Amino acid sequence: MKSRFCLVVLVALLFLGCKKEKPIIFEGQLLFTSKFPYPLGNRKIEIYQSGSSSAIGLSSGSTSSSAITRTAINGNFRLSFIPGTSSFIIFSDTNSNSLTLGNSPDETTFPIFSRTNFPDSGYNATTPIFVGKTIDTAIVKVGLSSALTPADTIGLRSYTISGSIDKEYTGRSGNTGAFIVPDSICNMLFNDFNCYFKKKIVTRFKPVGN
Repeated sequence: MKSRFCLVVLVALLFLGCKKEKPIIFEGQLLFTSKFPYPLGNRKIEIYQSGSSSAIGLSSGSTSSSAITRTAINGNFRLSFIPGTSSFIIFSDTNSNSLTLGNSPDETTFPIFSRTNFPDSGYNATTPIFVGKTIDTAIVKVGLSSALTPADTIGLRSYTISGSIDKEYTGRSGNTGAFIVPDSICNMLFNDFNCYFKKKIVTRFKPVGN
């Protein structure tokens, strides 16, 4: 009787370990920004879930997973995503790691974007997703961790609605702890969004080189 009970438990565990995950369907429409709401048409996009290595104990790690599609001309998309699995010795469960929605790694058409911890609590397939946020005029303010001399160079890399910008500033000076304002940027674009904290990831500026 005891051996029969163990066999039943083993079969049950094997059944749980072999169960197939049902795909999760994500749908929506990708638009540039609320101020410039043109569709991101014919773009290769991806939902990605990272895996993790095994840990001491029962966990044997988790597998990564991804799903790729191409948006329609009006920015609409539909993704069928199957999460990765987390293994625990003889059975497995669904990978609970967060998802990231963004352009596919081989999609280089501007704008490149990402939305970590996707989807957020307000996700609705009928509501457009704005992949970026613009600031009409962004004042670039740099805090100096060391003294700045006219021979030093400050580098700025960011995005605007027209694409990436890469600028350098020389001939500026300032004392340690001071702030300088080397420039202002019109229509600065932030295109990385954290759905959990509901905020754009802001680019940081710092002195580079001498």
